[in-house]
Amino acid sequence: MTGMKVFSDNLKNYVKAFQGQVQKEINTTAVKIRSTAVKSIIRGEKTGRIYPPIKNKRSKPHQASAPGQAPASDSGKLASSVQMIPNEIPAYVYTNDIVGAYMEHGTKDIKPRPWLFPAAEENRADHLKRMKAPPNVKPVPGPELRPEGSL
Repeated sequence: MTGMKVFSDNLKNYVKAFQGQVQKEINTTAVKIRSTAVKSIIRGEKTGRIYPPIKNKRSKPHQASAPGQAPASDSGKLASSVQMIPNEIPAYVYTNDIVGAYMEHGTKDIKPRPWLFPAAEENRADHLKRMKAPPNVKPVPGPELRPEGSL
């Protein structure tokens, strides 16, 4: 029975190591999605309306995003609100700022300016490639089985 106990323990360790590797890949993807989303807000191409400076708010003109482009950062509030919850399966990338939802999906008065879904899509192929890679976990040795009655 000792061989089965060793095998059982090895299998548990294998599963734990494999789950840890999967979690690491998921966390890596969440970090990349968050980074891509924030960059699209801060640095992405913006071709929308230009708003003049506003006293005590902004000292220079603001170029807004056009429909279909990621929102243009003005105050930095949306970009700084993008968060992630790591170490979960699945990991979550989100914002608690309602403006993020308005921009992503649009409203009756604002056409969508998606920023989170495109960030996820941009990182999809790399994530799938890493998840399809063989696990970097040592195989589990099988139990030593002896025929019944042998020593």
